Amino acid sequence: MMVGSDEGRGKYRKWKERLASGNERITLLKVDDTKEIYYSPGNANYYMGDLDDPGEYEHYFPDALLIERDNIGANTGIILADELLDKYRIKLISWDYTPPIKNNFSATKK
Repeated sequence: MMVGSDEGRGKYRKWKERLASGNERITLLKVDDTKEIYYSPGNANYYMGDLDDPGEYEHYFPDALLIERDNIGANTGIILADELLDKYRIKLISWDYTPPIKNNFSATKK
C-alpha cells in the first residue's frame, strides 16, 4: 500500500493489485500479439474495504475484458459473455469472490 495525495481526492491509499501467482489478471486467450482476453478478479480497493460505497462495486463476471495494443498505446473494453462464447468459444462458469475485509482505515478516510 502507498499513500498519495491530490487536489481532487486529498489523501488516499493506493493498493498494489496482484494474484498469488504474481499476475495482475487471468489471461483467458491471447488472440494474437496485439489482442488479449482476460478476466480481472477485482479492484484492490474493494477487497481491502477501502471504497466509499462498496455496494456500488460490481464484478465483471460473466463478462471479460479485451485489451488491444497498437503503436500509440492500449485500449481496454468489456467483452460481453454472449460475444465471448460466440466468437471465442469461452464461457466463464463461476467466480467465487470474497466480500471486502473490515478495516480500521475510517480514521484516515475523508
